[in-house]
Amino acid sequence: MKKLAFMFVACLMLSSVFFQAQSQAASQIKILINGVELATDQSPVLIQNRAMVPLRAIFEALNAQVNWNQQEQRVTARKGNTTVSLTIHSTTATINNETVYLDVPARTVNDRTVVPVRFVSEALGEEVTWNAAAQTVTITTKPVVAVSGLQVKANAQYGDGRDLEVRFNRAADESVIDHYRILVVKSSAARQFTSAKAENVLSRNFTAVRPNGRNQTVTLTENTRDVDGEVIKSGQSYTVFVLTVGNNNGLYRMELSPSSSAVTINLPAVKAPTNVTVKDVSDYGDARDLLIGFNKSADESKVEEYRVFVVKSQHARNFNLSEANKVGSARYHRIAKTGGNISQTLPSTMRDVQGDAIVNGQAYRLFVMAVGNSRSSHANALSSASSEITLSNNVRVNAVSNLQVNDISDYGDGRDLLVSFNKIPDESQLSHYRILVVKSANASRFNLAAANAVSPGNFTYVAKTGNHLSQALPPDARDVDGAAIRSGVSYQVFVLSVNTGNNAGGNALSHASASITLSDNALGAPSHVAGHIVNHFGDGRDLEVSFTRSPNEAAVSEYRIMLVPASQSHAFNLASANQVTSANYTSVAKQRGDIRRALPQSVRDVQGNPLVRGIPYKVFVLAVAESRTNMSNALSAPSADVVLTEAGVQAATITNVQDTSAPGGQLGLTVNFTKAGNEQQIAYYAVMVVPAANASNFNLAAANAVPASRYTTVSKTGGNLAVTLPASATDVDGNALRGGIPYRVFILSIADGRTATVNSLSLPSNEITLISN
Repeated sequence: MKKLAFMFVACLMLSSVFFQAQSQAASQIKILINGVELATDQSPVLIQNRAMVPLRAIFEALNAQVNWNQQEQRVTARKGNTTVSLTIHSTTATINNETVYLDVPARTVNDRTVVPVRFVSEALGEEVTWNAAAQTVTITTKPVVAVSGLQVKANAQYGDGRDLEVRFNRAADESVIDHYRILVVKSSAARQFTSAKAENVLSRNFTAVRPNGRNQTVTLTENTRDVDGEVIKSGQSYTVFVLTVGNNNGLYRMELSPSSSAVTINLPAVKAPTNVTVKDVSDYGDARDLLIGFNKSADESKVEEYRVFVVKSQHARNFNLSEANKVGSARYHRIAKTGGNISQTLPSTMRDVQGDAIVNGQAYRLFVMAVGNSRSSHANALSSASSEITLSNNVRVNAVSNLQVNDISDYGDGRDLLVSFNKIPDESQLSHYRILVVKSANASRFNLAAANAVSPGNFTYVAKTGNHLSQALPPDARDVDGAAIRSGVSYQVFVLSVNTGNNAGGNALSHASASITLSDNALGAPSHVAGHIVNHFGDGRDLEVSFTRSPNEAAVSEYRIMLVPASQSHAFNLASANQVTSANYTSVAKQRGDIRRALPQSVRDVQGNPLVRGIPYKVFVLAVAESRTNMSNALSAPSADVVLTEAGVQAATITNVQDTSAPGGQLGLTVNFTKAGNEQQIAYYAVMVVPAANASNFNLAAANAVPASRYTTVSKTGGNLAVTLPASATDVDGNALRGGIPYRVFILSIADGRTATVNSLSLPSNEITLISN
C-alpha cells in the first residue's frame, strides 16, 4: 500500500514537471491580431501538444464582453449576436446554444482561462491559425471594405448642400464598421484625392453616417462644407467619395470608395421686381418725400434683398444691370423681402447713384434690383424704370427741430409723456403746432400726407408762444389711430407745423423722435446683460447668460431670458417681450444676487426658431412684476452680439471642489469632475482657478488666452477624474493660491487640433475659500 502511494505521488510530481516544461517551452508563443502583437498578462501555453491561449485577453481585444461565474466555473462571452459559453475542464462548449467539442478541455492557468486556438476561430468566425514552427497564433479579422454603387443627385432648389442627395450600398459586413464619411471634393481636385487625404479631412468638413443595416440615402445640410472647408454652393462642380471607417473589431482601418460622377447645382435666374411706382408724399425737400412701391420678385426664395436706386432722368436711359451692380452701398437703399409687395418711404440720407442728395426741382426715375442669394451663383435682376418724378416745394413753414420725449410720471396715460422742441425760426406764417403720437411699428410709414389727415381728437394742439416749447400731454391724449396713450407700448412722436392759410400742402412735419415706452412702475430693469459661449453643441447648451438683478427685486416675480436675432433686435421692446410665449423664453427664479444661467438644449429664439450657428443674437432679460404690486414688467437693454460657433469638443462637468489643505501645512485644492461625453477629439483637460470676483467675466475666449503656466494639465483616462492641484498651482492671473480668498474653478476641454480645433469651457464650480494655515 505504501508502495502504491509512493508511485502516485511520483506520478504527480512528474506530471507537474512535464506540464511546467510544456508551459516554459510555450513562453515564447506570440499572438498577432492583424499583424499587431497582443500583450497579455498570461502567456499562451502548450498542453497535450495543443496551443492554449488566454480567452479573456483575445475576446476583449476583439471588442467582446467576458463574464466569469466563480460558483459554476463558467466563462460567458458576448459580442454582437454571438454568445459563447464554456466550463473549466469540460471538453464541450456552446456557441449560440450549439455544442462544439474542444481538442483539450478549457483550463485555468494562473487564474486565467486558456482554450485551444481552434475554439477561438469557431467562436468568433475570424481566421485563426497556429504556426507551430514560429510558435505564433495569428488572428485576422474581417476586412473593412469600401462601399459600392455610389451615386449623387443634384436638385436645383436651395443653392447649398441641401440640394445634394448621396446614395451608396452599405458594406457587406457592417459588424466591423464604425461609420461612413461622405466627402465632397471640388471636381478639379478629385483626380488627386487619395485615401491618405481622405483620412486627414477635418470632422467639420465631412458628413458622418452610422451603419443602419440598409443601403444609405443621405441629403446633405445647408451648412455642409467640402473637404477644403468651403460651404457647398451652386455653380461649382463637385465629386463625392465615401470613406468606410472600421471600429475596434476592424482595428480602425479605413477604405475609400471610387468617386461619384461630377455634379453641379444649377439654380434658375432671379426674377426682377415689377410695377415700380413713385409718389411725392411729403415736403422735406429730401428723399423722405419719395414713396416707392413695387411688386416682389416672382420667386423670392432666390432673393437675398432688394436695392432701390434713384437715377437722374437724363442718365436713366443708360442705367442697366451692369451699372447697378457697380453702385456703392452708400448710394442705394436696402429693403428686406417681406413675402409681399412693398411700399416704403425712403430715408433722408438717401443719395442718387452719383452720390448727390435728393433735391426739389430735379427729375428722377427709380429702379429696384433683386439681389440673388449670396451663397448661390444667382445673377441679380433689375426692374424697369419708374415713371419720372420731380419733387416740388410747397412748404410755407418750416419743421420744428430738437424734438425730444421723456417719461416723467407713472400715471399710465398721456400725462407721463413730456414733449419738447425748438420753435421754427419764423413763426409769422404759423398757426399752431400739433403733437402727433404714432406707434413705433407704424412710424416708418408716417409722412406729411398722413399727418395732415389725422383727426382733431387724435393729436394735441399747442399754441405758439414765441419760445421753445415743452408740454406734457393731457390724460385723455390719444395716438393718431385714436387709441389712448398707455404704458407698455412703444411710440414715436412727430410735430406738425400748421400754416396760417389752412393749406395742408403748406404744412411741415418734423423728424420722428426716438422711440419711447412709458412705464408706470419703479421696478427697474436688469442690467449688464451678457451672453457667453461655453460649449459647442450647436444649440442652447452653448450659451450662458449673466446679468445684474433688478434694483427693486422685492417686486420681481421671475426673470425671463429672451434671444432675439440681432437683425430684428432694434424693433424688440417691452410690448414685444410681454407677448413672447413661454416656449420661447427661459424662466429664471430670482436669487437675491446677480445671476449666471446656462441655457437648456431646447431653447428657442423669441420667434420659436432653434438657434443656428453663425447667426448673431442679442440677449434681453425681462423682469416680471409680482401681480400684487400692480407694476409693469421691465425690459433690459440688449447684450452685445453673441454667435454660436462651429462644432468643437464637449465640455466637462465639475461635480465638486474640496479644500484638502493639511492642518498646519500648505494649502490644498482637489477638483472632481465628470469627463466630457465624447473624449475622442479631446487632447487633455486644463484646470483653471479664477478669483470669484472675476468669474462672471471669465468665458471661453478668456480661458483660451490663459498661459499654460497658470493652469493644471490633466490627462484623459476614459473615466471621471479627481485631481489635487500641485503646491506650485496659481490662479489664472499667475498669483499663488491663498487662504481667505473665494475662488471658482473651470475645466477647459482642449481640442486635439487634428479632428477638432475648438475648445469648450465648463460651467464654474461653486465658490470655495481655502482655510489659511
